Amino acid sequence: MNYIKGITTRRTRLGVEIVRVHYTADPERDSEWAKRERQKYSSQAAWDREQEIVHEAGGGELLFALER
Repeated sequence: MNYIKGITTRRTRLGVEIVRVHYTADPERDSEWAKRERQKYSSQAAWDREQEIVHEAGGGELLFALER
């Protein structure tokens, strides 16, 4: 398979092909798009989970800010 920016593939042990499509695969979604969209998310972890495909993002975040 040829390399296409923003698209990765893998096969499971049972032979099922998994295809991940990152927003960078869309030529209309450039760095300016990412800056505008990022502002719509409440945290960097939320952005990372949904747009950057980082499944571990958000672990260990505080639920409530601590007062000092």
